Amino acid sequence: MLDKEIIALLRLQKIPHLGCITAKKLIALCGSPSAVFSGERDLSVSPPNLGKSVIGELLKNQYRVAAEQEWQYIQRENIRVYSYLDPDYPFFLKQCADAPLLLFARGNIDFNNSRILSVVGTRNCTNRGRRFCEKLIESRIPN
Repeated sequence: MLDKEIIALLRLQKIPHLGCITAKKLIALCGSPSAVFSGERDLSVSPPNLGKSVIGELLKNQYRVAAEQEWQYIQRENIRVYSYLDPDYPFFLKQCADAPLLLFARGNIDFNNSRILSVVGTRNCTNRGRRFCEKLIESRIPN
C-alpha cells in the first residue's frame, strides 16, 4: 500500500467520533483512503451522512500532521502495518464489520497459523506484562 494511503488511514483513525465502520463507508464512497481528504465529494449529502462536526474534523490539518508523524515513527521503528484493504490482512478479522483499519506488528506473523496471540495495549509494556506474555506463549496449551 502506498505511503499516502497509510497516512490517510492513520489520519482517519485520529478523527474524533469517526469509527471504523463509518470510515470504511467513507473510503468505499470516495474510492480510497486518500480520496476522503481530496475534497472531490460533498460528504454532507452522501451516505453515511456525516454530521457537520465530523466533516469539520476531517478538514483539520492537525490530524494530517499527527498521522505523518506517526508514519515516520512506524517507519523508524520498523513496524509492519496491515491495512484492512491489503490481501495479507487476517481473513477472519476482515469479516468483522468493526475490524480495525490498521494493525501494527513486529516480527514475522503467520495469520494462517491455528494459534495466534494478539496483544492489544500500550507500545511500552511493563516487564511484568512482557514476562506474562512470554510465559503464556511458552506454555504448550493443546489445540
